[in-house]
Amino acid sequence: MAELAKAYVQIIPSARGMTDGIKNELSGAGGAGGASAGAKFWTFFKKALPVAAIGKLVKDTLDVGAAYEQSAGGLKKIYGDVAEVVLENAHKAWTTAGMSANDYAERVTGISAALKRTTGDSYEAAAVADVAMRSMADNWATFGTPMETI
Repeated sequence: MAELAKAYVQIIPSARGMTDGIKNELSGAGGAGGASAGAKFWTFFKKALPVAAIGKLVKDTLDVGAAYEQSAGGLKKIYGDVAEVVLENAHKAWTTAGMSANDYAERVTGISAALKRTTGDSYEAAAVADVAMRSMADNWATFGTPMETI
């Protein structure tokens, strides 16, 4: 029994020292490795994020530009020479109707053929289209009705 107690008294402190040494070694290696891997990932992420954001921005810009060109082409077909008046209204739509030129042009394109047929005059149809877009924007702002349903 005395020998067992002597062994316990000698082994346990040594084992505790080994455990602490192993923990220190592993945490040092793991911490350094983890910090190194984390730093490398963060460096890559900081470089990749702006590139991805710029790529998305360029794509979105091209998509919006293409949609606007499509709408502008439709307006030119419907209104002929008067299309410049409608397109000018579209460019001012941010201040007059609270929407982008593209949204304005797309929505006006949808109602223009009927307006032109009803009024019989391209200038009058362009004026009525602008009044309609401003009225829709007022409804949208006042009641919160989604623009797609107006």
